Amino acid sequence: MRPAFRARFPRGVLTVDFEKLAESVPAAIAVFDGAGACTWANREFRRMLGVDAPAFNRARLPDMVAATSRDSVERAWASVGPDAPARLEATLPTGDRAAVVSLALARVGDSTVAFAADLTEQRRMERLKDEFISVVNHELRTPLTSISGALGLMLGGVVGELPAQARSLADVAHKNCGRLARLIDDMLDVQKIESGNVSLSIVPVELVSTIQAAIEASSAFAAHYGVTVAMSSEVASLTAHADPDRLHQVLSNLLSNAAKYSPTGGRVDVALRLVPGGARVEVSDRGSGISEEFRERVFGKFAQADSSTTRRKGGTGLGLAISKAIVEGLGGTIGFCAREGGGTTFHFEIPTREGSALSALGAPLLVVGDGRPLAWAESLGLAARRVQPPVGGQRLMLGDTTRWVLVTESAVAGGVLAGALRQVGLSGRVCVGAVVDCGDKSAVLELAGWLDAPPVPAELAAAVRRALAGRQRAGAARGVWVGGVNSVATVNAAILGPVAEIDVVRPGSPCDGRFSADFVVLDLSPSDWSAEALGAAVGSAAECGCPVITVGGASAAGIIFDGLRAAAAPHARLLERLRGLGDRVGVS
Repeated sequence: MRPAFRARFPRGVLTVDFEKLAESVPAAIAVFDGAGACTWANREFRRMLGVDAPAFNRARLPDMVAATSRDSVERAWASVGPDAPARLEATLPTGDRAAVVSLALARVGDSTVAFAADLTEQRRMERLKDEFISVVNHELRTPLTSISGALGLMLGGVVGELPAQARSLADVAHKNCGRLARLIDDMLDVQKIESGNVSLSIVPVELVSTIQAAIEASSAFAAHYGVTVAMSSEVASLTAHADPDRLHQVLSNLLSNAAKYSPTGGRVDVALRLVPGGARVEVSDRGSGISEEFRERVFGKFAQADSSTTRRKGGTGLGLAISKAIVEGLGGTIGFCAREGGGTTFHFEIPTREGSALSALGAPLLVVGDGRPLAWAESLGLAARRVQPPVGGQRLMLGDTTRWVLVTESAVAGGVLAGALRQVGLSGRVCVGAVVDCGDKSAVLELAGWLDAPPVPAELAAAVRRALAGRQRAGAARGVWVGGVNSVATVNAAILGPVAEIDVVRPGSPCDGRFSADFVVLDLSPSDWSAEALGAAVGSAAECGCPVITVGGASAAGIIFDGLRAAAAPHARLLERLRGLGDRVGVS
């Protein structure tokens, strides 16, 4: 049936019959007018949501997505301009399942066009691939270790002197075992990085000696290609907070790449430079450079320039992808540029704390999103690092000693706040905070748990213990359960009895405005809540510094930040909170 509504575009914007074009392509397309109402959707878009054409008439895009994606779609919609398209991932309710889609929004005249691509099957295939890689890697590692060990013993003369021809064959086999082992290690590293299971042991690292050690370790590899390595440094000594083993891995990857792509008799230059707030390491070769068409894929997995010359160089194509993940996990950046005179310079920057010890937090504070909280923490002498919000189901890369994670408002899209809370809670780390920056004011809310409804008793008890950790109090702990006064609240209050005394109150009651308790549980699963009541409860908890546990709050992240904005106070108050948190969770 022909839709009863049509796209309206200004004259001259499109010169073809848009509806016929959009219906003939396999992409999901919908058009929205200046008021945000849907005026037309093609067959693929309707199929993706599993509804008939009339159901889209005048509907808004945020109302089409799942509740967990509504806030992020609203923000993306507000940011779209004539020359400023927006991209994001969202979840669509599609009948009996939820589909993960990639959304692109573009302004065309007074209308906004939404393009959607279903990522559900892609995500499923990625999971199957990861599972396959994991099984193959582990099944290969044991026999490969035995083969390599046996060949090593043979070459070492344990079974007697080998004939020259047998020794040559055994040597080739032994070297190929080494190549396979490195491939397995790289594949496992990539899998760990993507799942967020890479452990970073952050300690003070002296960069000059670390670089020199990496050059020495790579000298035999460089000599094989007839290449020498030279180092220069702007300083005699420089200390950074990093994982020494992982930093050595990054340097080894860059040095081996530079040696492979340098001409015989060439030289690789390594330079250590000072940059504002950190150190920059450059590794330059004198090779043929990187082709224009390959530049966008340099840091991709299994990426190798497609030519016979580069394929003869060997390698897995994983080293740069691993290096990028490690450097970003250390709070740094990595890139490359053409070297003057020919060749390529790969460079990375990591933050330094020259001559300083670890802060009262006992480890870097992790800021997810905007950088302003990073400056606030550093003004207090708290060692901190910043990472971009994870996307595509990735997890935060937490260091072994991370104690406090701040999630800024810009990172709330895509369930980052809920994901960070669940990940941190499962890993046994102490706290996650939501923080807003309102110019000359700010606010932070400590979140000890973000649980599904109904909560699993063990998870709820663990969240309460996190909320109480390190707090000084006289007598038994007290908590307030704000939500429906029902059997769920009563049962959970009884379950928590051995841990804390619980008062159950309704949203908006006088008791929820004082929050003189040790922690607050916001049960968002009943229908008693309004946005105003939730914002007020969040603001009250932020003002009194009371840690919060949410239950059934998957779609509440945006409202939580709204409540924080309402409770914003001069920055001095937030700095005082951060200092107190550092003292409380700064266990080594």
